[in-house]
Amino acid sequence: MEVIWEASFSILKECYINAQYHVQSHGIMNELVDGRLPIRIVEHTLYPPFEQCPKCSRTRPMRAKSLFGYLYDVDGCHTIEHFYLYCQRKQAQYYQYGDTRTDGRVILDPLPACRTSYHVSYSIYNEKRTFYTTSEGRNSEVFQVHTHYFMTHRLAHHFKMSQMLQRCSVFSIVNLYNSTFMGSHAPPLFTSQQSFFPRLSQEVCKDGMGIDMLLYNYSARSKVLVVPDSGLDRVRYNEAKKECTSWIAAEGTAHKNHSCSLCTCITYSEENNNHSVVRAVVTDGLTIGHWRCSASASQLEMLAKTFGHPAPDGPCRRTLDTVRNRYCSFHEPLLEGICQAQSCTQPALANKKTCGLQSHQDAAKTFSTKARI
Repeated sequence: MEVIWEASFSILKECYINAQYHVQSHGIMNELVDGRLPIRIVEHTLYPPFEQCPKCSRTRPMRAKSLFGYLYDVDGCHTIEHFYLYCQRKQAQYYQYGDTRTDGRVILDPLPACRTSYHVSYSIYNEKRTFYTTSEGRNSEVFQVHTHYFMTHRLAHHFKMSQMLQRCSVFSIVNLYNSTFMGSHAPPLFTSQQSFFPRLSQEVCKDGMGIDMLLYNYSARSKVLVVPDSGLDRVRYNEAKKECTSWIAAEGTAHKNHSCSLCTCITYSEENNNHSVVRAVVTDGLTIGHWRCSASASQLEMLAKTFGHPAPDGPCRRTLDTVRNRYCSFHEPLLEGICQAQSCTQPALANKKTCGLQSHQDAAKTFSTKARI
């Protein structure tokens, strides 16, 4: 072997070797005849962002273990080996000075360990799964979906765009992905007895899109995503999704009156010499009516001055009892006699929704006409 290496070393730089192809074709070998496992050469190796436990501030390395799995990307499914670390109290041997015996005293490390396990995308402590942030070294390209399955953020984005733009279901997305990258292109099994397989499942596809969305939303809000470690994967992220949806319902409406050249089109009508404004509205296809309390900033400031409360911090985030209500249950008795035109704080006329200002009356009439259509 040494002779072959010395003879061929000088010409290796001039040879073209497709390393990725050879790893895909021959990296995972069959089991040996005597039952021994051969060396596994995977396409990607993934590690946690830490080498020592950041909680304990230890300089000693943590106990490491690894698992095999599959990584889904836009160019197909790849074999991986991912490592996870465990902070534990280890045993050490100490010998008395001058002791000639070979059996030293085995004592435990006096400093207790926090028993936190660190995986590629998150850490687990006290039955809570905490995802890493960007400052902690979170992998910006790959994230863990299930124990043996990983996905790239660009593939999750591709799946979400397929749903939004092509109206594809998860069932169709999975079938299209498997028909394209499985079959003769499928990566091999690590052992014949393994319980996980390279084909993309609906559960991994759906959970992958959900985790990608949550990581993006929590990162945009500078929050840390924490979910239970126990339980089923299909319910693990329900509370986090509910919190994310509530935030979008409250904060996302801050720009509902925004208009720009991308979402607004102004047309001119020669018949009545008027301008028409067409604005794009994004909905979920189900919500009809008001989505939150419609108390305006001017009305909230008026109430704060009246009752001596601090200035309002943004819009009212309280939900409505029904979609037909205009104000929440707290502001309904306070604003039921106020003009409903935005930014107006004048009392409404008797049996009217607006004040005596003609423009506000015309706006209310136009709104009522459109609501009946």
